Amino acid sequence: MYHVLEVQGYNRRAGSERHTAILSRRLAARDWRVTVAAPPGGLLDDPGALGNASFLPMPLAGRTDLASVLHLVRYCRNEEVDIVHTHCRNADLLGGIAALAARTLRFHLRPRLVTTIHGMLVNAEGVAGGDAVNRAHRRFLARFPDHLFGISEAVSVNASRVLRLPASRVTTIWNGTDPPSADQLIESNRLALSLRRSADELLLVQAGALEPSKGADVLIAAVAELARCGHPVRLVLVGTGTWEPTLRGLVADSGLADRVTFPGAVPDAGIYLGAADVVCLASRWEGFGRVLTEAMSYGRAVVASRTGGIPEIVDDGVTGILLEPDAVDAWVGALSALLLDPMRRARLGARGRERFERLFHADTFAGATDNALRAVVSPSRPSRLEAALLDPPGVRSE
Repeated sequence: MYHVLEVQGYNRRAGSERHTAILSRRLAARDWRVTVAAPPGGLLDDPGALGNASFLPMPLAGRTDLASVLHLVRYCRNEEVDIVHTHCRNADLLGGIAALAARTLRFHLRPRLVTTIHGMLVNAEGVAGGDAVNRAHRRFLARFPDHLFGISEAVSVNASRVLRLPASRVTTIWNGTDPPSADQLIESNRLALSLRRSADELLLVQAGALEPSKGADVLIAAVAELARCGHPVRLVLVGTGTWEPTLRGLVADSGLADRVTFPGAVPDAGIYLGAADVVCLASRWEGFGRVLTEAMSYGRAVVASRTGGIPEIVDDGVTGILLEPDAVDAWVGALSALLLDPMRRARLGARGRERFERLFHADTFAGATDNALRAVVSPSRPSRLEAALLDPPGVRSE
Protein backbone atom coordinates (compact mmCIF):
# COMPACT_ATOMS: atom_id res chain seq x y z
CA MET A 1 0.00 0.00 0.00
CA TYR A 2 1.46 3.34 -1.05
CA HIS A 3 1.22 6.34 1.27
CA VAL A 4 0.44 9.73 -0.31
CA LEU A 5 0.53 12.98 1.65
CA GLU A 6 -1.81 15.52 0.05
CA VAL A 7 -0.75 19.07 1.03
CA GLN A 8 -3.40 21.77 0.55
CA GLY A 9 -2.55 25.36 1.44
CA TYR A 10 -6.06 26.82 1.67
CA ASN A 11 -9.05 26.58 3.99
CA ARG A 12 -11.36 28.87 2.00
CA ARG A 13 -13.80 26.17 0.82
CA ALA A 14 -12.83 26.85 -2.78
CA GLY A 15 -12.42 24.64 -5.82
CA SER A 16 -8.93 23.35 -5.06
CA GLU A 17 -10.11 22.12 -1.66
CA ARG A 18 -13.02 20.25 -3.23
CA HIS A 19 -10.51 18.78 -5.69
CA THR A 20 -8.34 17.58 -2.77
CA ALA A 21 -11.29 16.21 -0.82
CA ILE A 22 -12.71 14.23 -3.74
CA LEU A 23 -9.29 12.88 -4.71
CA SER A 24 -8.40 11.89 -1.15
CA ARG A 25 -11.68 10.05 -0.56
CA ARG A 26 -11.42 8.19 -3.84
CA LEU A 27 -7.74 7.24 -3.48
CA ALA A 28 -8.38 5.96 0.05
CA ALA A 29 -11.09 3.73 -1.43
CA ARG A 30 -8.53 2.45 -3.97
CA ASP A 31 -6.15 0.98 -1.40
CA TRP A 32 -3.95 4.03 -0.89
CA ARG A 33 -3.01 5.27 2.54
CA VAL A 34 -3.95 8.95 2.28
CA THR A 35 -3.10 11.76 4.68
CA VAL A 36 -4.23 15.34 4.04
CA ALA A 37 -2.18 18.18 5.55
CA ALA A 38 -4.06 21.49 5.51
CA PRO A 39 -4.96 24.45 7.74
CA PRO A 40 -7.82 23.58 10.09
CA GLY A 41 -11.26 25.13 9.75
CA GLY A 42 -11.83 24.53 6.06
CA LEU A 43 -13.77 22.01 4.01
CA LEU A 44 -11.11 19.33 4.49
CA ASP A 45 -11.62 19.52 8.26
CA ASP A 46 -15.37 18.81 8.02
CA PRO A 47 -16.56 15.48 9.46
CA GLY A 48 -16.70 12.86 6.73
CA ALA A 49 -15.15 15.11 4.08
CA LEU A 50 -12.16 12.82 3.56
CA GLY A 51 -13.78 9.41 3.90
CA ASN A 52 -11.11 6.96 5.05
CA ALA A 53 -8.29 9.45 4.54
CA SER A 54 -6.66 11.06 7.59
CA PHE A 55 -6.53 14.78 8.33
CA LEU A 56 -3.28 16.32 9.59
CA PRO A 57 -3.87 19.91 10.84
CA MET A 58 -1.07 22.10 9.57
CA PRO A 59 -0.92 25.94 9.68
CA LEU A 60 0.98 26.41 6.38
CA ALA A 61 0.91 30.08 7.36
CA GLY A 62 2.72 31.87 4.58
CA ARG A 63 5.73 30.98 2.49
CA THR A 64 8.15 31.22 5.45
CA ASP A 65 6.39 28.88 7.88
CA LEU A 66 9.45 26.88 8.90
CA ALA A 67 7.56 25.12 11.71
CA SER A 68 5.16 23.55 9.19
CA VAL A 69 8.06 22.47 7.00
CA LEU A 70 9.80 20.74 9.92
CA HIS A 71 6.56 19.04 10.96
CA LEU A 72 6.03 17.76 7.42
CA VAL A 73 9.64 16.52 7.21
CA ARG A 74 9.22 14.55 10.44
CA TYR A 75 5.90 13.15 9.23
CA CYS A 76 7.37 12.04 5.87
CA ARG A 77 10.26 10.28 7.60
CA ASN A 78 8.31 8.68 10.44
CA GLU A 79 5.27 7.59 8.41
CA GLU A 80 7.10 6.33 5.31
CA VAL A 81 5.43 8.68 2.85
CA ASP A 82 5.90 7.58 -0.78
CA ILE A 83 4.52 10.70 -2.51
CA VAL A 84 4.02 14.29 -1.42
CA HIS A 85 1.30 15.75 -3.63
CA THR A 86 0.94 19.53 -3.32
CA HIS A 87 -1.89 21.89 -4.29
CA CYS A 88 -1.56 25.71 -4.61
CA ARG A 89 1.37 28.03 -4.01
CA ASN A 90 1.88 27.84 -0.24
CA ALA A 91 1.56 24.06 -0.31
CA ASP A 92 3.84 23.77 -3.35
CA LEU A 93 6.65 25.66 -1.67
CA LEU A 94 6.33 24.40 1.92
CA GLY A 95 5.29 20.85 1.06
CA GLY A 96 7.85 20.69 -1.72
CA ILE A 97 10.72 21.81 0.48
CA ALA A 98 9.65 19.29 3.12
CA ALA A 99 9.60 16.46 0.59
CA LEU A 100 13.07 17.33 -0.70
CA ALA A 101 14.44 17.68 2.84
CA ALA A 102 12.99 14.33 3.92
CA ARG A 103 14.45 12.71 0.83
CA THR A 104 17.90 14.21 1.47
CA LEU A 105 17.97 13.37 5.17
CA ARG A 106 17.18 9.75 4.40
CA PHE A 107 19.48 9.68 1.33
CA HIS A 108 16.56 8.05 -0.39
CA LEU A 109 14.59 8.76 -3.56
CA ARG A 110 11.30 8.97 -1.68
CA PRO A 111 9.07 10.72 -1.04
CA ARG A 112 8.48 11.63 -4.65
CA LEU A 113 7.15 15.14 -5.22
CA VAL A 114 4.12 15.75 -7.45
CA THR A 115 2.39 19.10 -7.89
CA THR A 116 -1.07 19.78 -9.29
CA ILE A 117 -1.28 23.19 -10.96
CA HIS A 118 -4.75 24.65 -10.42
CA GLY A 119 -4.33 27.97 -12.24
CA MET A 120 -2.86 29.56 -15.32
CA LEU A 121 0.29 31.01 -13.63
CA VAL A 122 -0.43 34.26 -15.51
CA ASN A 123 -2.92 37.13 -15.29
CA ALA A 124 -5.71 38.01 -17.74
CA GLU A 125 -3.18 39.58 -20.10
CA GLY A 126 -1.08 36.41 -20.14
CA VAL A 127 1.72 37.95 -18.08
CA ALA A 128 3.40 35.96 -15.30
CA GLY A 129 3.64 37.72 -11.94
CA GLY A 130 6.93 39.54 -11.51
CA ASP A 131 7.04 39.72 -7.72
CA ALA A 132 9.61 37.72 -5.78
CA VAL A 133 7.17 35.09 -4.47
CA ASN A 134 5.74 34.30 -7.91
CA ARG A 135 9.21 34.11 -9.42
CA ALA A 136 10.36 31.75 -6.65
CA HIS A 137 7.26 29.61 -7.13
CA ARG A 138 7.83 29.28 -10.87
CA ARG A 139 11.52 28.43 -10.40
CA PHE A 140 10.59 25.77 -7.86
CA LEU A 141 7.95 24.22 -10.14
CA ALA A 142 10.32 24.19 -13.09
CA ARG A 143 13.10 22.43 -11.22
CA PHE A 144 12.02 20.19 -8.36
CA PRO A 145 8.73 18.21 -8.76
CA ASP A 146 9.13 14.74 -10.23
CA HIS A 147 5.97 15.42 -12.21
CA LEU A 148 3.28 18.07 -12.67
CA PHE A 149 -0.44 17.58 -13.18
CA GLY A 150 -2.59 20.22 -14.88
CA ILE A 151 -6.33 20.38 -14.17
CA SER A 152 -7.04 21.16 -17.83
CA GLU A 153 -5.19 21.02 -21.12
CA ALA A 154 -5.11 24.82 -21.12
CA VAL A 155 -3.38 24.80 -17.72
CA SER A 156 -0.91 22.10 -18.80
CA VAL A 157 0.04 23.83 -22.05
CA ASN A 158 0.44 27.15 -20.29
CA ALA A 159 2.54 25.57 -17.52
CA SER A 160 4.86 24.01 -20.10
CA ARG A 161 5.24 27.41 -21.78
CA VAL A 162 5.69 29.53 -18.65
CA LEU A 163 7.98 27.05 -16.89
CA ARG A 164 9.82 26.14 -20.13
CA LEU A 165 9.26 22.44 -19.62
CA PRO A 166 8.79 19.67 -22.17
CA ALA A 167 5.17 18.57 -22.53
CA SER A 168 6.13 15.15 -21.16
CA ARG A 169 6.71 16.69 -17.72
CA VAL A 170 3.06 17.75 -17.37
CA THR A 171 0.05 15.41 -17.42
CA THR A 172 -3.49 16.71 -17.86
CA ILE A 173 -6.03 15.18 -15.48
CA TRP A 174 -9.42 16.88 -15.62
CA ASN A 175 -11.07 17.73 -12.33
CA GLY A 176 -13.68 15.23 -11.24
CA THR A 177 -16.99 15.80 -9.51
CA ASP A 178 -19.14 13.59 -7.31
CA PRO A 179 -22.65 13.13 -8.75
CA PRO A 180 -25.43 14.56 -6.56
CA SER A 181 -26.93 12.29 -3.93
CA ALA A 182 -30.66 11.66 -3.63
CA ASP A 183 -30.77 14.05 -0.67
CA GLN A 184 -29.02 16.79 -2.66
CA LEU A 185 -31.49 16.41 -5.52
CA ILE A 186 -34.42 16.74 -3.13
CA GLU A 187 -32.86 19.76 -1.41
CA SER A 188 -32.11 21.50 -4.72
CA ASN A 189 -35.75 21.12 -5.79
CA ARG A 190 -36.90 22.62 -2.49
CA LEU A 191 -34.43 25.46 -2.89
CA ALA A 192 -35.65 26.22 -6.40
CA LEU A 193 -39.16 26.78 -5.06
CA SER A 194 -37.95 29.09 -2.33
CA LEU A 195 -35.71 31.19 -4.61
CA ARG A 196 -38.27 31.85 -7.35
CA ARG A 197 -40.96 34.50 -7.05
CA SER A 198 -42.99 33.05 -9.93
CA ALA A 199 -43.12 29.86 -11.97
CA ASP A 200 -42.08 31.60 -15.19
CA GLU A 201 -39.02 33.30 -13.69
CA LEU A 202 -35.65 32.27 -15.15
CA LEU A 203 -33.35 31.41 -12.25
CA LEU A 204 -29.65 32.07 -12.95
CA VAL A 205 -26.94 30.91 -10.55
CA GLN A 206 -23.22 31.58 -10.47
CA ALA A 207 -21.11 30.08 -7.66
CA GLY A 208 -17.56 31.11 -6.90
CA ALA A 209 -15.39 33.76 -5.34
CA LEU A 210 -16.78 37.28 -5.65
CA GLU A 211 -13.64 38.60 -7.33
CA PRO A 212 -13.08 40.52 -10.59
CA SER A 213 -11.82 37.39 -12.36
CA LYS A 214 -15.23 35.70 -12.10
CA GLY A 215 -17.08 38.41 -14.08
CA ALA A 216 -20.19 38.67 -11.89
CA ASP A 217 -20.45 42.33 -12.96
CA VAL A 218 -21.13 41.11 -16.50
CA LEU A 219 -24.04 39.02 -15.25
CA ILE A 220 -25.44 41.92 -13.25
CA ALA A 221 -25.32 44.14 -16.36
CA ALA A 222 -27.03 41.43 -18.43
CA VAL A 223 -29.77 40.94 -15.84
CA ALA A 224 -30.32 44.71 -15.73
CA GLU A 225 -30.92 44.73 -19.48
CA LEU A 226 -33.18 41.68 -19.36
CA ALA A 227 -35.22 43.31 -16.60
CA ARG A 228 -35.47 46.53 -18.61
CA CYS A 229 -36.93 44.49 -21.46
CA GLY A 230 -39.53 43.00 -19.10
CA HIS A 231 -38.09 39.49 -18.83
CA PRO A 232 -38.74 37.66 -15.52
CA VAL A 233 -35.25 36.77 -14.32
CA ARG A 234 -33.47 36.32 -10.99
CA LEU A 235 -29.71 36.03 -10.35
CA VAL A 236 -28.15 34.25 -7.36
CA LEU A 237 -24.44 34.89 -6.72
CA VAL A 238 -23.14 32.24 -4.31
CA GLY A 239 -19.88 32.93 -2.52
CA THR A 240 -17.88 35.65 -0.85
CA GLY A 241 -14.89 37.78 -1.78
CA THR A 242 -13.25 41.16 -1.77
CA TRP A 243 -15.42 42.41 -4.63
CA GLU A 244 -18.74 41.81 -2.86
CA PRO A 245 -19.26 45.49 -1.82
CA THR A 246 -18.62 46.59 -5.40
CA LEU A 247 -21.10 44.06 -6.77
CA ARG A 248 -23.74 45.04 -4.22
CA GLY A 249 -23.24 48.65 -5.28
CA LEU A 250 -23.78 47.72 -8.92
CA VAL A 251 -26.99 45.90 -7.98
CA ALA A 252 -28.29 48.91 -6.06
CA ASP A 253 -27.35 51.36 -8.83
CA SER A 254 -29.11 49.18 -11.40
CA GLY A 255 -32.31 48.92 -9.37
CA LEU A 256 -31.95 45.15 -9.07
CA ALA A 257 -32.24 44.73 -5.29
CA ASP A 258 -35.33 42.53 -5.76
CA ARG A 259 -33.71 40.45 -8.55
CA VAL A 260 -30.19 39.64 -7.30
CA THR A 261 -29.50 37.55 -4.20
CA PHE A 262 -26.20 37.10 -2.31
CA PRO A 263 -26.52 34.01 -0.06
CA GLY A 264 -22.83 34.22 0.91
CA ALA A 265 -20.72 31.16 1.72
CA VAL A 266 -23.00 28.14 1.88
CA PRO A 267 -22.28 24.59 3.12
CA ASP A 268 -23.25 23.04 -0.23
CA ALA A 269 -23.10 25.26 -3.31
CA GLY A 270 -24.09 22.27 -5.44
CA ILE A 271 -27.74 22.42 -4.40
CA TYR A 272 -27.89 26.02 -5.66
CA LEU A 273 -26.57 24.84 -9.02
CA GLY A 274 -29.16 22.09 -9.05
CA ALA A 275 -31.89 24.64 -8.30
CA ALA A 276 -30.99 26.81 -11.31
CA ASP A 277 -32.57 26.92 -14.74
CA VAL A 278 -29.21 28.05 -16.11
CA VAL A 279 -25.81 27.97 -14.40
CA CYS A 280 -23.49 30.78 -15.47
CA LEU A 281 -19.74 31.28 -15.29
CA ALA A 282 -18.76 34.67 -16.71
CA SER A 283 -15.07 34.36 -15.84
CA ARG A 284 -12.45 36.55 -17.45
CA TRP A 285 -9.94 33.72 -17.02
CA GLU A 286 -10.35 30.26 -15.57
CA GLY A 287 -8.03 27.27 -15.19
CA PHE A 288 -10.88 24.77 -15.34
CA GLY A 289 -14.36 25.78 -14.17
CA ARG A 290 -15.46 23.09 -11.71
CA VAL A 291 -18.80 24.82 -11.17
CA LEU A 292 -19.73 23.81 -14.73
CA THR A 293 -19.10 20.09 -14.23
CA GLU A 294 -21.07 20.29 -10.98
CA ALA A 295 -23.94 21.94 -12.86
CA MET A 296 -23.75 19.27 -15.57
CA SER A 297 -23.93 16.56 -12.91
CA TYR A 298 -27.35 17.97 -12.01
CA GLY A 299 -28.37 18.09 -15.68
CA ARG A 300 -28.46 21.89 -15.85
CA ALA A 301 -27.88 24.04 -18.92
CA VAL A 302 -24.73 26.17 -18.69
CA VAL A 303 -23.60 29.45 -20.22
CA ALA A 304 -19.94 30.32 -19.77
CA SER A 305 -17.01 32.35 -21.04
CA ARG A 306 -14.78 30.99 -23.77
CA THR A 307 -11.55 31.17 -21.77
CA GLY A 308 -8.92 28.91 -20.19
CA GLY A 309 -10.09 25.35 -19.64
CA ILE A 310 -13.82 26.08 -20.02
CA PRO A 311 -14.03 25.04 -23.73
CA GLU A 312 -12.72 21.61 -22.69
CA ILE A 313 -15.79 21.22 -20.48
CA VAL A 314 -18.57 22.78 -22.56
CA ASP A 315 -19.30 21.51 -26.06
CA ASP A 316 -20.60 24.79 -27.49
CA GLY A 317 -24.18 24.50 -28.72
CA VAL A 318 -24.44 20.87 -27.58
CA THR A 319 -24.01 20.85 -23.79
CA GLY A 320 -24.06 24.60 -23.23
CA ILE A 321 -23.27 28.00 -24.71
CA LEU A 322 -19.86 29.70 -24.83
CA LEU A 323 -19.49 33.48 -25.06
CA GLU A 324 -16.58 35.87 -25.12
CA PRO A 325 -15.62 37.33 -21.72
CA ASP A 326 -17.12 40.78 -20.99
CA ALA A 327 -19.53 40.53 -23.96
CA VAL A 328 -22.63 41.81 -22.12
CA ASP A 329 -24.78 42.00 -25.27
CA ALA A 330 -23.97 38.37 -26.09
CA TRP A 331 -24.94 37.33 -22.57
CA VAL A 332 -28.23 39.21 -22.88
CA GLY A 333 -29.00 37.49 -26.19
CA ALA A 334 -28.08 33.99 -25.01
CA LEU A 335 -29.99 34.22 -21.72
CA SER A 336 -33.02 35.77 -23.41
CA ALA A 337 -33.12 32.92 -25.92
CA LEU A 338 -32.88 30.29 -23.18
CA LEU A 339 -35.56 32.02 -21.13
CA LEU A 340 -37.97 31.68 -24.07
CA ASP A 341 -37.01 28.07 -24.90
CA PRO A 342 -37.31 25.68 -21.93
CA MET A 343 -37.03 22.66 -24.25
CA ARG A 344 -33.60 23.81 -25.37
CA ARG A 345 -32.54 24.26 -21.76
CA ALA A 346 -33.63 20.69 -21.07
CA ARG A 347 -31.71 19.34 -24.09
CA LEU A 348 -28.52 21.15 -23.14
CA GLY A 349 -28.85 19.89 -19.57
CA ALA A 350 -29.44 16.27 -20.62
CA ARG A 351 -26.46 16.25 -22.98
CA GLY A 352 -24.35 17.95 -20.34
CA ARG A 353 -25.23 15.19 -17.88
CA GLU A 354 -24.12 12.58 -20.42
CA ARG A 355 -20.83 14.41 -20.97
CA PHE A 356 -20.28 14.64 -17.22
CA GLU A 357 -20.77 10.89 -16.78
CA ARG A 358 -18.35 10.18 -19.62
CA LEU A 359 -15.54 12.63 -18.82
CA PHE A 360 -15.83 14.39 -15.47
CA HIS A 361 -17.16 11.83 -13.00
CA ALA A 362 -15.09 11.54 -9.81
CA ASP A 363 -14.37 7.87 -10.58
CA THR A 364 -12.72 8.81 -13.88
CA PHE A 365 -10.68 11.55 -12.19
CA ALA A 366 -9.55 9.28 -9.36
CA GLY A 367 -8.65 6.44 -11.72
CA ALA A 368 -6.50 8.68 -13.90
CA THR A 369 -4.76 10.18 -10.86
CA ASP A 370 -4.23 6.74 -9.31
CA ASN A 371 -2.50 5.52 -12.48
CA ALA A 372 -0.40 8.67 -12.81
CA LEU A 373 0.77 8.58 -9.18
CA ARG A 374 1.71 4.90 -9.44
CA ALA A 375 3.76 5.69 -12.55
CA VAL A 376 5.63 8.36 -10.58
CA VAL A 377 6.33 6.23 -7.52
CA SER A 378 7.31 3.13 -9.57
CA PRO A 379 8.48 4.41 -12.98
CA SER A 380 9.26 1.93 -15.73
CA ARG A 381 12.60 3.63 -16.24
CA PRO A 382 14.74 5.57 -13.76
CA SER A 383 14.45 9.34 -13.56
CA ARG A 384 17.43 11.54 -14.33
CA LEU A 385 18.09 11.88 -10.59
CA GLU A 386 17.95 8.11 -10.10
CA ALA A 387 20.21 7.52 -13.07
CA ALA A 388 22.78 9.97 -11.69
CA LEU A 389 22.75 8.26 -8.28
CA LEU A 390 22.80 4.74 -9.66
CA ASP A 391 25.36 5.44 -12.39
CA PRO A 392 27.25 8.67 -11.61
CA PRO A 393 28.76 10.61 -14.51
CA GLY A 394 32.23 9.34 -15.39
CA VAL A 395 31.57 5.86 -13.93
CA ARG A 396 30.77 3.23 -16.53
CA SER A 397 28.51 0.36 -15.48
CA GLU A 398 29.90 -3.09 -16.14
